[in-house]
Amino acid sequence: MEKRAARRHRINTSIVCSYYDLELAPEFKKQAAAAVRAEVNKNLLAVEKTAKEAGVPCETAQETSDQPYEAIVEAARKKGCDLIIKC
Repeated sequence: MEKRAARRHRINTSIVCSYYDLELAPEFKKQAAAAVRAEVNKNLLAVEKTAKEAGVPCETAQETSDQPYEAIVEAARKKGCDLIIKC
């Protein structure tokens, strides 16, 4: 039943990871940003795999912004999403 419902409706979700811009050494900031990107990529791959196994079409994206909500809304607008779920 859930699989059929997911196929009938376009389901768009977003995973938001962020960190605050503290007074940190530039090299540490680069390392922290790279670690966050790697973790996000790992999570997105897991989402894609789960969706594929369930037969649900899935497209992921990763954006970086000082204002995450703006990036989420803009990505949703570009993709024609009608629902954003933050978890």
